[in-house]
Amino acid sequence: MLQLVPPESLPALIAAVREHFLRVHNKAGHGLFWGAVHRELLDERSFLWVTDCDPVSGCLIVRPEQDSQSGGVSLNVLLASHHGQHGLSEYWPQVEEIAAAIGAQSIIFQSTRKGFGRVAERFGLKPHAVIYRKEL
Repeated sequence: MLQLVPPESLPALIAAVREHFLRVHNKAGHGLFWGAVHRELLDERSFLWVTDCDPVSGCLIVRPEQDSQSGGVSLNVLLASHHGQHGLSEYWPQVEEIAAAIGAQSIIFQSTRKGFGRVAERFGLKPHAVIYRKEL
């Protein structure tokens, strides 16, 4: 069960959350940088949820944001990490509850992993944008 971490408790959990973030980032390469996410958590623009008050077991970082196309609110899932490796599967029901609680009209999740398309379909996620890149 995920629990929202109050801002005053963040400093004690940041190191463990950083480890989850870097592990997932290295696999998925979704373009987020820890420094930016860390600042958002401290500024309360993003929110940390942890499993049973223990970020080593798993954590979720979400950011509510204004949808540029619809003008409504979207919930952007920045990190879903679980010790069992299937963070999104484990946390999806709560992600939907959080989205509903803030009045979000959509949920955004980014991944560059090749197999993510199959996972995304199970949750009703559809491709929204494609980013092309050339390494120099």
